[in-house]
Amino acid sequence: MAATSPATQSHAEELKSLRAAIYDMDALSQSAFYRIAGIANLALMAMETPEAYLHPEKLAQAFEAIAAISEDAVSCISHLAEETGNSHKGGSEARFSARLKAEQMRGACG
Repeated sequence: MAATSPATQSHAEELKSLRAAIYDMDALSQSAFYRIAGIANLALMAMETPEAYLHPEKLAQAFEAIAAISEDAVSCISHLAEETGNSHKGGSEARFSARLKAEQMRGACG
């Protein structure tokens, strides 16, 4: 029986880690999106009644819950992506990183 090389084992572990992260991200995103959709649909239905306009703070609480669920999902999914080395960098992060690299190049060349 042939032994697997360290590189093959490393790739297998990386693949296993990525699959686990994708599974977790899928579960987190589905849970968050279903909760957001449920709250949003209830808020929209409430807005079709006069009572909703007599108690706008209740709608505000629904919108705050949507924002909190969204922020939690972003945080959890970003953390999972970072653990696998595949996190998204927003425009400001990319610009900051590019500026640092340019300054390093200028320092090395100037």
